[in-house]
Amino acid sequence: MHWRKSLAQSLLTRRGYARRPLFAARKEIKKLKHMNWYIAKIIFRIVSGEGNHCAQFDEQLRLIEAKNEVAALEKANSLGIAGQDSFLNAKKETVMWQFIAVTEINGIANLNDGTELYYRLYEEQDAEAYIEQVQRKSDLLACLGK
Repeated sequence: MHWRKSLAQSLLTRRGYARRPLFAARKEIKKLKHMNWYIAKIIFRIVSGEGNHCAQFDEQLRLIEAKNEVAALEKANSLGIAGQDSFLNAKKETVMWQFIAVTEINGIANLNDGTELYYRLYEEQDAEAYIEQVQRKSDLLACLGK
């Protein structure tokens, strides 16, 4: 039994736990196991040139691992800030992705096959037009299998 303790201690020493007692390292490992998963919606505005065009926005759903909702929000905001970018397009205009906000944080109970990650409820004035649009998108995905 003693050799297991010394082996665990040497592994922990190599991982930066050298001055911490073994029980403290075990507590830290347990904390890591209690991380949660969240889906964050991050919004960017896309501006080309002087911005004299129809407003464009990029809504991204990001998977976030964090201890709690507050930590997930902080992480999502950091991702949004880090995701800001700019480049020159073919017309030599600057195109910018400007971080606007994190608008949603949704917890995920577990990550299993078929787990619901996101949903959105809304009303449509023209149900038939909406169903037609959904069918067109579905048909495009069906092309992937061919």
